[in-house]
Order: sequence, then structure tokens, then C-alpha cells
Amino acid sequence: MKSKLGALSLLILLSQTSLATPIRVEPVACPSLNAIKSGGVISIESDRFFRWRGTNFSKYDTDVEWHFSIYEQFAKTEAEALSKVKANLKLLSHVDGVFPLPGEKNAWVCNYFNENPQVVAIAWTQSYDF
Repeated sequence: MKSKLGALSLLILLSQTSLATPIRVEPVACPSLNAIKSGGVISIESDRFFRWRGTNFSKYDTDVEWHFSIYEQFAKTEAEALSKVKANLKLLSHVDGVFPLPGEKNAWVCNYFNENPQVVAIAWTQSYDF
């Protein structure tokens, strides 16, 4: 009786742990160019090196939540950065991925390009492994 109760307790514990930790699988596809472009950017911020980043968070046209960022390194002001980010976003013409995010477990990345090699635009999934 004690062994059955112990086995049941262990089964309940394991099932609760597996429910609390989602198993992440590789996304089937990257968000499409049209979805990324129509989503736009919802915020713009600068980093300590005075580069600007426009961001958005959405499932776009996939089943996975994606973080999207497009970078601008030559703008002097937030307004100029937002203008350049929006212009570069419209010119995105190619997507490459889905790739494992280096150094992360269960996280994935897609790269977006336009004719300007200095434009960096990426979408990535969040890893939930702590």
C-alpha cells in the first residue's frame, strides 16, 4: 500500500512539473515578410553605444510568440531613428531561418535582410529554460 501511495505521489509530482515547464519545439516557419512589415515597430530605444532598436512582439502569422528587432546605427535622435527604422522595415526583402539561437536551449531565430548590408533585423523566440 505504501509503495502504491509513493508511486502515485511521484506520478503527481512529475506530472505537475511537466505541466509547469512547456516543451518547446522548433517553429515550422519564420514570420513572413508581410507579417513583419505590417506589424511594424511598437517601441524605439537606444543602447549604451547609441545604436537604436525598433521592436515588436507578436505571433505574427505563426503559432509561436516572436520578438522582433530592427537596428539603426547612424541616427542622432529618436525621431530620426524611428523614421529610418520604418524605412528599412519597408525594404526588407528576404528572410532566412529558422535556426537554433546560439547559446540558448529551445530558442529559435530568423534573420531578415534588405539591400543595405548594415541593416540588422531579427526575430527570435524566447527560451523558457531557466
